[in-house]
Amino acid sequence: MSLLTETFHSWEKIGCGVSPVFTLCQKYYAEITQGEIDLGGINSRDVVLNVGCGAIPSTALNLVKYSGAKVIALDRDPEVIEKVQYSLNKYRLQDRIELLQGDAADFHPPYFSVALVALQAEPKVEIFENLISNAKQGTRLIFRQPRQILKNQYDFLPDQYVPLVEKTMGRKTIAKSLLYIKAG
Repeated sequence: MSLLTETFHSWEKIGCGVSPVFTLCQKYYAEITQGEIDLGGINSRDVVLNVGCGAIPSTALNLVKYSGAKVIALDRDPEVIEKVQYSLNKYRLQDRIELLQGDAADFHPPYFSVALVALQAEPKVEIFENLISNAKQGTRLIFRQPRQILKNQYDFLPDQYVPLVEKTMGRKTIAKSLLYIKAG
């Protein structure tokens, strides 16, 4: 894990119980998540596996809010899962998101129709290979990719993983989101 990723990870763990920080994170990710909902055609019939949900589960919350999808938030850090549970209880959101602890690189996930993989999640290639091998035909995978200048700080899918579609996000850290669909 890079210094930048580790710093963000620690900051989220500290800030998850602070209302203004929680709200600011959710607002920051709202536009990104809405773009990914559009990119993946996510709707209320979907079950979305949010890989690398982090201690402030902004993407998971925005997925529920903007698409109505069932969300399974996954993180490999047990402390993060505890923090997410605390946040969901504090903000009375515990019935909207299922929490799972595990490493998406070798975890056998429950059924999902869409997986949305956070920028901080790693190792991306192993996560991709595990998810695609466990997915049913037609399952959509969305991976956040860092800006070129940050590729030494965040893991990314290399160019040989050619997406079906990509959407430019234009954020300071997230350059684009890539959409893959498992073929039959």
